[in-house]
Amino acid sequence: MAEHPRVVLAGRHDHQGTPLADVLVAAGYAVRAAASGEGVASLPGDATIVAHFDDAAGLDALVDAVTCARSTTAGARRSSLIVDLSPVTPRAYVAARERCGAAGVALVGGALLARRDGAMRVLADGEALASEDAAAVLRAIGTDVVDVGAVGNAKRAAIVATSIRAVNWAVDLESMRLAQACGLEVPRIVELLARGSGHHALLGIAVGAQEQRTHPHPAALRAVLDTARDANHPALFACLAMGPLVANAAHCTRDDAHEVRPS
Repeated sequence: MAEHPRVVLAGRHDHQGTPLADVLVAAGYAVRAAASGEGVASLPGDATIVAHFDDAAGLDALVDAVTCARSTTAGARRSSLIVDLSPVTPRAYVAARERCGAAGVALVGGALLARRDGAMRVLADGEALASEDAAAVLRAIGTDVVDVGAVGNAKRAAIVATSIRAVNWAVDLESMRLAQACGLEVPRIVELLARGSGHHALLGIAVGAQEQRTHPHPAALRAVLDTARDANHPALFACLAMGPLVANAAHCTRDDAHEVRPS
């Protein structure tokens, strides 16, 4: 019997409620999970590593562990491929990729977007799809896989998509707060909106599990805010950070918004 291809799932093991390990196992992969980079380094074999951390610190720790293991004589047989799906900024991803390249480890990028039907769309850099092993993993995870071209574009496209969702989400929820302040019954407003042109999936008006899962993850929101800061985009940063619901979800304070100023 042919051996199942091996994957180590590092970091967060789900996306918007969908267990990534279950998806990979269903696609025929033998999956082992590790919560941290150190955990990955302790596992034997040369399995493809799928990274899904909430921040750049988690990705950096993984890169440290893998490149350190590869630097030893025994490490020559260690994994040399990391497929990164972490919601980190393009700047953090490119820096991690350069460190991996210097150690002979290939780090290729992608990003996950939840669809309203509960399936996952994968955005992938062209080089990720050019790698047979990476492409197979991405196609196993995503119902549809989109080639977004140059290195880092998957992270950039995900940031833009999350930004659009987050702004709408913030406005939707703040509008419900306004309804409450005006003495209106929120369930009734939701019911009326669901019947007309005001229906909005981001608000979760259908009040179903699939709709709720479209809300941006705090890590993705944080990446949007960090990217807006990196790009010196004060208007977008302030729009998001000044909204208390988004700011709280992303662990961002109003003071953070004042750090970004027009150039």
